[in-house]
Amino acid sequence: MLVLTKNKQRLKVGNAKGVDQRNLEDVGNLATSEFATQLGCSIEEDNEASVIAKHIDSLLASQENVKLEMRKRWKERVKMAFEPSQATNPGEIYRGVIKGKLSNVVHASQPLLREIFQLLQTGASSTGRLSEVESNRLTAKSSALAFQIFEAQLQLSNCQNHLALDELRNQTYDGLKFLWNSNPDLVVLQLERCATVNPGLNKYELHRRIVTLTTQISQKTIVENWMLIKKGLIERHKIKTSFLNELEKYYLLNEEFPDEFAWSEMCFFGKEPNPKALRKIGETPSHLYHLIIGQFEFHRRQRGNKQILLTKPQWNLSSDIYENLRKAERSNGVNVWNISHLIVFLGLGESKQFELCHKDEVRNHVQLLDSIICLSPWYKEIPWFESADRAWLRDTFKEEYDQQMNRLLDAAKKVTENEQLSAHSNRVPEVLSGGNIADGVIAILLAGKAEAKLKVTDQGLDARILALIKLLQDHNTHTDGGTDWESVWKSLPSELELTREQRKFAATWLQENWAPGSTSVDRN
Repeated sequence: MLVLTKNKQRLKVGNAKGVDQRNLEDVGNLATSEFATQLGCSIEEDNEASVIAKHIDSLLASQENVKLEMRKRWKERVKMAFEPSQATNPGEIYRGVIKGKLSNVVHASQPLLREIFQLLQTGASSTGRLSEVESNRLTAKSSALAFQIFEAQLQLSNCQNHLALDELRNQTYDGLKFLWNSNPDLVVLQLERCATVNPGLNKYELHRRIVTLTTQISQKTIVENWMLIKKGLIERHKIKTSFLNELEKYYLLNEEFPDEFAWSEMCFFGKEPNPKALRKIGETPSHLYHLIIGQFEFHRRQRGNKQILLTKPQWNLSSDIYENLRKAERSNGVNVWNISHLIVFLGLGESKQFELCHKDEVRNHVQLLDSIICLSPWYKEIPWFESADRAWLRDTFKEEYDQQMNRLLDAAKKVTENEQLSAHSNRVPEVLSGGNIADGVIAILLAGKAEAKLKVTDQGLDARILALIKLLQDHNTHTDGGTDWESVWKSLPSELELTREQRKFAATWLQENWAPGSTSVDRN
């Protein structure tokens, strides 16, 4: 049991062991002092309403930063989708390999593109440059075409979350590629314009669609570039075709959305191409591969988590489910590698009884889930709760997903409780907190237990949001102990966009861990 005295802001903890291997005093002081510094006040220095207002302002500022970061990522992603090698010389896709800018651009289904191409040809055949009027016409038509393509591919008029995007046709790709080669800044500007079209479209949904579209673009760019690079390596550097075919087969460079399981067989049981053939040009197979596919696609295909990368994916479910997953990879941005591991760790499809498992197995499953969902960079751009992966798992396994997640985390909670009881100590440390009590204590509760953090993360919440709800709960709790939850939810900023399920979870979580209107928190 944690006990806080509101006036003195003193925290008593029954047992400090197991809080992320750090001294609990340090955790408490860090969590509360950082929040106090951020708000510039403490409960002793300011009134309750002011603390709530500043907490809301802080969360809203964080939301704005998320939007700014998303826009930054759009520019980075579309640039790398067309220029994965990030070469400094225009048109160069690898050392000495130049890619033409005007090939395959005219198509009967794209009249605007034909008009743009004719304008460029007119300028080139007359004075060699466009007049101001012609240049303005070119910019207007190019902008219109770029936005027309984005609006159609991203389906901006449809607000549905986790909407499946259509396949990117070759002629649409050629049109976008031509526009990018002609004026990259114009393409980025029209992509950013997409954020202003439909206010009802969830910001994470728009970002997911843009990530999906730029991934589709990347696939075509990689296959196209590899053919040219392969030809250049043969002609310019006399690299043997047999070696390059071996490299192509190992890394699946001639396929869009290559099969993760086919690649894993090569990775875990195959033999990497001999680097000797590339030494004369100062290259290695892995570095060349990275240059060809680019940073974002490398992360998508290879994962950024070494612990997971070294674990071969498994698939024990039906081929129909796998085909559905592969389709969702193309249309929704679902990650096959992550999904294959998450299915195993959650025991989906087999209703694994975690309550009967050995504590080491339970702990291992929780740690691996934590490493994918909470600790890896994969869900930094789009949080786990909003991710295509979670949506696919819930859509595919229905209530079994929630049941297995709760089953595993409840089993882990019992393991932790038993370990705390067996390691009971008479020493009761005290933690002084200098800032907001709710934020500091909730941060401690979540930092110390992976299962608690996972349960909150799976609901799209975090310590700061729970702290705000706790402050509003106290503010709207009457002397008889009853809480006016309707007023609590009305007081939340609409930008948080909490669903009914999230609100229900938050209220239940606070009631189970922290009595309303009090400063007592149940550690267990």
